[in-house]
Amino acid sequence: MDRPIRELMLDGTLSRPLFVDAWESAVDAVGLMNRCRTGSVLVRDEHRLVGIFTERDVLVRLIQRNRDPRHTEVAEVMTMNPVTVTPQTTLREAMTLMHDRRVGHLPVRDGAEVGAVIVLRDITTVLAQDLDRENRALHSYIHGPALRFHGVAI
Repeated sequence: MDRPIRELMLDGTLSRPLFVDAWESAVDAVGLMNRCRTGSVLVRDEHRLVGIFTERDVLVRLIQRNRDPRHTEVAEVMTMNPVTVTPQTTLREAMTLMHDRRVGHLPVRDGAEVGAVIVLRDITTVLAQDLDRENRALHSYIHGPALRFHGVAI
């Protein structure tokens, strides 16, 4: 849990970010999210990160307010100034930040560039892998290396 996010970026655990321009329609952004099976897209204005558009934004700022997504620009319904982390941020710090700020998507920024987005699913995947490794190590420590007879553990 104290591994830096950079390691997760390098091993392919995190997804590459998807971008839409601030002037694009909300329906186009939702279409991209659906095609790519993701819960968010990052919003840029002239190559500068200005917001994030998530499933929650669709529910709260489009559906609940009865706005027509075909005639609503993403900039009108996005979450402005998204919380971001750096590649040096640890997984534990990212989890704490997501909990405290009540966000499910964290863009990973390295200077002006966004190289990945960490989502809750990524965290649970890493935690499950870490717990499995720890469980196997503890089992091996307690029981010793498994004896094998013709490929079968005894």
